[in-house]
Amino acid sequence: MYTVKHFEERIKPLRGFHPKFSDLCNTEINKKLSAEINNYYTVEIASINARIEIFIMEAQSILYRINNIEQTVNDLYEEARLVNHSRLLKEQNEMETINSAVNSSANVSFETISCSIWTRFKHITDRIMTKKKLTLDEVCNRIAIEISDYGIGKICAQTVKNFYHKNNSHSKTLDKISV
Repeated sequence: MYTVKHFEERIKPLRGFHPKFSDLCNTEINKKLSAEINNYYTVEIASINARIEIFIMEAQSILYRINNIEQTVNDLYEEARLVNHSRLLKEQNEMETINSAVNSSANVSFETISCSIWTRFKHITDRIMTKKKLTLDEVCNRIAIEISDYGIGKICAQTVKNFYHKNNSHSKTLDKISV
């Protein structure tokens, strides 16, 4: 790259000839310097603009990924909501079936009703053990305490455990808790 000093050194021997020639040389030097400076900054500006374009593309890529993650999370929440809603409807239908069987004048045996109650009890107990990471003994203790706390009967944890394993008559266990 040429500098002003470079051109001044080359022109020194010519300065003594004529003042117009000297002005002409200065004008020529200024034109060349201006052209070099313009070229240099044009290249730098193009480089900066290219980097800006790259940053814009990376930012758009990041926003696209964020939007995909947000959509996936929303889809998962919606799916979980639908599964819970479906489960609640199923449990509600089971309860309505049990209640209608109890209330109907049809000839339904108590064993059929107690088997439905046992099935629902086992399903809920298994879900609690999985969700809260409890053992069967811990869940049975809690159930026995809750039955006692609600004042609907007195029952020990072993009776609840036997009921879970179908080790005794369902109707006798249900009678103990006044169902």
